[in-house]
Amino acid sequence: LSAIVSFTALAYYLRLYPVLLYGWYINEFDPYIRFFMTEQMLKYGTIKGLLWWLHKGYGVVFTHFWYPWGTNWTIVLSPGVSWLGVLAYKVLSHLGFDLLQSVVLLPAIANAAVVPAMFYLGYRLGGKYVGLLAALWSVFTTMFLQRSTAGWFADAPLFQFFATLGLAFYIESLSRRDNYWLLFAILSALLNGINVWTWGSYVFLWNFYGLFTIVILLYLLIKIARRQTLPFAADRLIMTYVIVDLGFSAFITTTPRYGFHTLVSGMGGMANAALLFSIIAYLLIKLYPRFPRIMTTVVRYFLMALVVAVIVVIGLSFTSIGGKFLGALAPLARSAIVQSVAEHSPSSLQQSIYNVSITLPFVIYTILLSIMSLSLPAVLISLGSLAAAYFASSEVWLFMVLGVFWIPAAAYGFVKLAELTLSRRAMIGLSITALLGVVLAIALIINIQPALSMSIMPQQIVSTVTPPFPTPDWLDA
Repeated sequence: LSAIVSFTALAYYLRLYPVLLYGWYINEFDPYIRFFMTEQMLKYGTIKGLLWWLHKGYGVVFTHFWYPWGTNWTIVLSPGVSWLGVLAYKVLSHLGFDLLQSVVLLPAIANAAVVPAMFYLGYRLGGKYVGLLAALWSVFTTMFLQRSTAGWFADAPLFQFFATLGLAFYIESLSRRDNYWLLFAILSALLNGINVWTWGSYVFLWNFYGLFTIVILLYLLIKIARRQTLPFAADRLIMTYVIVDLGFSAFITTTPRYGFHTLVSGMGGMANAALLFSIIAYLLIKLYPRFPRIMTTVVRYFLMALVVAVIVVIGLSFTSIGGKFLGALAPLARSAIVQSVAEHSPSSLQQSIYNVSITLPFVIYTILLSIMSLSLPAVLISLGSLAAAYFASSEVWLFMVLGVFWIPAAAYGFVKLAELTLSRRAMIGLSITALLGVVLAIALIINIQPALSMSIMPQQIVSTVTPPFPTPDWLDA
C-alpha cells in the first residue's frame, strides 16, 4: 500500500510539473476545442449537458469555427473529454479551482490514476510483484507521459486509465470462481463504453477483445476436430465477451459521431463479425459432448468455411475502412492526407527503444509462458502486446495504446524469469537473478530520462515549438 501511494504521488507530481513551472495553461491545440465544448455543456448542467450533446446539440452550429459556414462539434467529436471536464469542475470547484484550472488538472489526475489501475491489472495477471513492477514503470513510461501532463485536456490520458482498468476488470471476470464475475464483466463493459466517448482508438480494444475470443475458441474447435479432450470450458469466456461487446455497442449507437451504422461498417463490421463467429463457435462447442461424431465433422467444415469468411470480411472491410485506421492496418495503403500528419508516420527503431526500452526479452518470455500454460489472462495480455506492437510500429501515435498491454506483459515476464532462476541452485540462481535485475534497472533508466524531459516541457502557448523553450511570444501576439 505504501509503495502504490508513493508511486501514485510521484506520478501526479511529474504530470503536474508544467503547472508548477509555467502556470495554468491548456497545452497543444485540440484541447482548446474540448475546453470550449466543456463551457457549452456547463451551460446546461452535468446531465442535461450530456443529453444536449447526445441530441446533436439540438442542431447548434458554431460559426466562429470555419467562418462563415461553422461546424457542429457534437457530431465531429465524442462527448467524453468535455463531459469529464464538467464532472472535474463540479468536484474541484469545491476546493477553489475554476473551470480552466479544473480541465488543466484533469489529465494529470486521470493519468496518475493509471498507476493503481496498473497495479491491479498486474496483480490479477501474476501477483503483487507483477503489479508493483507494472505500477512503477507506468509512473515514468513515455508511452503515458508524452500526452498526460497537466494541460493535455484531450483523449489519450483519459483513455489510458479507462482502458487499463477495463482490461483489469475483464481479467477479473475471466479468473473469478464465484458469482461476482458478472459484476466485473459489467464494470469492464461500462469502462470500455466510456472509452468510446473519449478516444477514437476504442476500435482497437473493441476488435482486440473479439480477436482474443476467436483465438481461444479456435483452439477449442481444433481440439474438437482432432477428437481431443477440451482443456477448459468456454462459458465464462463467451459470456464476458458478449457483455463487454454490448457495452461497446450501446455507447457507440448513442454517440452522434458514430451511430448505429458504425456497427455494420468498417472496423465495427469486423468487430461484429467476430461476435457472430464467437457465438456460432460456442454453440458448436456446447453441442460437442452430446453429438461427438456429428459435431467433429461439422466443426471441420466450419473451420474450412471460416477461412473463406475471414478473407471475405477482410476484403469488404478494406473497402469501407479509411484514413488513419486503414493506414494502421496496412501501412502501404496510406493516403496522402494521412501521411501528411507526423503522428501517423511509421515508427523507427529509435522511437521503439525510446518507448519500450530493452524489455522485449521479458515480453517474449510472457508470450512463451502463455502458450505453454494456456492461462487466459496471460494469453490476453500477450495477444494484446503483439497486436498493439504491430499497430504502434505502423503509426507512431499508437504507442499510447501499446503501454496498456506492454507494461504488464514485461512485468509478468521479468517476475516469472526471476522466479525460475531463483528456483535453481542458490549461487547460480542469485547471479542470474541479479543480472536480470540490472537489465530491468537499465530498461527503467532508459525511460526515466526522456520521461523527466517530457514533464518539464512548457505548454505550447508559452513556448517555441522546437526546441521547447519558454517565451511569451504567443501570449503577446
